Amino acid sequence: MRMLGKRFLSLLLTLGMLLMLLPTAAASELTMLQVDFLGMYATSAGTYESRKFTGDFTVMQNGEAVGTIRLTDFGSDPISVPGTGNVQLVPVAETMPEDAIMAASYTVSIVGGRLNKAVIAVLTDTGLFTVHTESSSSFDLINERGETILSFDTDSRGDYALPAAIHTGLYTLRMTKASLAIESWRDKIINIERYTGADSVTKVNASYYYVPVNSLPGC
Repeated sequence: MRMLGKRFLSLLLTLGMLLMLLPTAAASELTMLQVDFLGMYATSAGTYESRKFTGDFTVMQNGEAVGTIRLTDFGSDPISVPGTGNVQLVPVAETMPEDAIMAASYTVSIVGGRLNKAVIAVLTDTGLFTVHTESSSSFDLINERGETILSFDTDSRGDYALPAAIHTGLYTLRMTKASLAIESWRDKIINIERYTGADSVTKVNASYYYVPVNSLPGC
């Protein structure tokens, strides 16, 4: 009897271990999808830098919506997708970043029983500009809503190159300080176009008139 009791206890322990392993085995067979969403911004060095984007994508498979990928500042949580083959990630328009140039959908190939990772990297509706003026000067860049989005100084030669692209459109360039004695300055309206290469960089001549100190009355 004692021997049978030990065998029965051993059987129960073995069964318990198998039951504990079942959820792990089932989890490892799930087909999951995780997405990174990046925007590419041109730089004054002629390269691109990537920035994390947020937004929602509807996950379509065989013509049916099977889930939603939601990207936050911390990335996306994996979602379960049925079956294998391709899925289409369809951008939810009202959640997309202003700068993003989006396609209608993005196709991702899915392998069953594993975590599938996809990266969506998109170009942006952004551009670069340079400024040249007579000497070291300070400027504000103001958008169409009247908001100052950038303050910068030119170097000792009067040159400045925007380090990374900003949204395309019309901006006001306003001088706030000049190293020369007296300047005559009028705000300049500049149009920043989408970056497609070095030729698309907006070049601003910010020359101003100044009066040398020794020509002022009383000098």
